Amino acid sequence: MGTGQPKPDEAAGGDGLTDVQRELIELEEYIKDAIITRSGDDRMLAIVLDIVLSSIADGRPLYPNIFDEPIFYRRYIKPWIEEGLREAAKIAEVTKQEPPR
Repeated sequence: MGTGQPKPDEAAGGDGLTDVQRELIELEEYIKDAIITRSGDDRMLAIVLDIVLSSIADGRPLYPNIFDEPIFYRRYIKPWIEEGLREAAKIAEVTKQEPPR
């Protein structure tokens, strides 16, 4: 007898992931794609990326201390942006384009 809730692998997609995990993966891909393609279609994302990229380029933290930093930003957004920058740099190296700043 079950709880009536589908198991993750029984959820749509059959990939063993929960809806939340799938949405996080989609968000990660969306953020990285925006960095790599320099897409400005999403105005709010462009603003957030500009703020975070400026912080990284200037070598200054976005928040005064780690306790002020939102968990979602620290755990997901910032690492995705940093990884997106690394991926963009690799692509730029291969295609001889200037990486985003």
